[in-house]
Amino acid sequence: GHLTVGFFVYLIVATALFAVVVLFLTPYLTKWFFKRSNNEGTTEFNFVLAILFVAGAISLFVGLEPIIGAFLAGLALNRYIYDHGPLMNRIRFTANALFIPFFLLSVGMLMDLGVLISSPKTLLTIALITIVAIGSKLLASWVTSKVYGYSKTERNVIFGLSTTHAAATLAITLVGYEFGLFDQQIINAVIIVILVTCILGPYLCEKYGRKLAVAQDKESLDDTLPERILITITNSDTIESLLDLGFVLKKAKKTEEPIYPLTVIQKDLKQADHEVAQAERMLGHALTYASGADVPVRLLTRVDHNIGWGIERAATEERITTIIVGWDGSVKEGQKVFGRVIDNFLEHTYQRSLITTIKHPLNTMERVILILPNNIVHKPGFEDSITIIKGIVSQLNATIQGLVIRDDLEAYRKASEQVHPNVEVEFQSIDCWNSVYKNGLNDIKSTDLVILLSARKGTVAWHPELETLPKKLASMNLKNFIVFYPTE
Repeated sequence: GHLTVGFFVYLIVATALFAVVVLFLTPYLTKWFFKRSNNEGTTEFNFVLAILFVAGAISLFVGLEPIIGAFLAGLALNRYIYDHGPLMNRIRFTANALFIPFFLLSVGMLMDLGVLISSPKTLLTIALITIVAIGSKLLASWVTSKVYGYSKTERNVIFGLSTTHAAATLAITLVGYEFGLFDQQIINAVIIVILVTCILGPYLCEKYGRKLAVAQDKESLDDTLPERILITITNSDTIESLLDLGFVLKKAKKTEEPIYPLTVIQKDLKQADHEVAQAERMLGHALTYASGADVPVRLLTRVDHNIGWGIERAATEERITTIIVGWDGSVKEGQKVFGRVIDNFLEHTYQRSLITTIKHPLNTMERVILILPNNIVHKPGFEDSITIIKGIVSQLNATIQGLVIRDDLEAYRKASEQVHPNVEVEFQSIDCWNSVYKNGLNDIKSTDLVILLSARKGTVAWHPELETLPKKLASMNLKNFIVFYPTE
């Protein structure tokens, strides 16, 4: 009775302005806040809740339900809260322990069991609504599977993932009920739909998702070594940034193995008691941080006359496949690439290694610039490296640009398209190394992550420029870059 032209004009304009403010202002505010929060877990969690409740409150003034504001807040915050980090773990814990139980309790209290069994007409209404709710999802998954040529197993996974109804369905129904459009029968029917679909959806996903995973494992199971990530910790200030990268790599490699934080003490065994105690305190911080992200860790301490030898020994003894090391960008005169310690273990190990300088939180990265030397596409381990890098990009919800030095772009495009995840890489041809510095890296921002896919000396993709490139990147005052050495 009050649907005038003015109402629709106000609703459309107010909704558009609200969406623009939430979707465009929130990311800038989030980046600014995360850069200054120093990874303080409680502060970041409170910030997310503040954004959530403010967006929900403003949506009421616009004329929308709070769930719409909460949804827009989730879209805006999504790329800054990566899936396997401590912040996401805290959000999930709060949801599972507090919000979802109260939601289910409130839903149960809405139901009137007397109305439910009062007449055959009520039961017929409930049955029809349930059949239509489930049948429409089944039809949609069947049509999708026919269009894209999916198998029966894939079709059932799609149906299981899409069939569940919960909060949004109830919100719509409650609004209709408050305005007298629906009666108690419809409320009961919708609650039955929520109950049935929330049992059916997880069952289908568990059953057919397992079949799909097993089939994919049979196709791709060619590695004999378990994927284990070793993080060398030498400075308490870099623990959290290195662990964050480890969490992202763990998710990219889809491994259930724990992360291995390592400290190496350069002392004689008889004089190392005090240093071992200090190392244990530093590893305790790593354990606390990883526990917040619900990531298992296995703490390692080694005492050796040479730190590089200690890293090598730990990598061999624990059958490590990936080594992550922090680097401050400084190189003493007379040393080759990174300094004596890192250069030493790179020369004597075969594992993939990531030498990192990351000064801003990973979840604020918006673009990844991948530098690809000539002939790197022919190197064993290239596809594996691209898989990992695309996995990082996918988790960060960033874009990726590949700078190819004097090589055939088509070979890189073909190799990239053959590996998962399905992340589009924008390849660009660079005629010489000087052009990389002048053109490729001339507009680097604090939200850019530069990754150099490098090569050890003596391999097909090695070039003398790779010996000096890390120092040049450090001298350019880049805030975030990784030198990635593939598995040999």
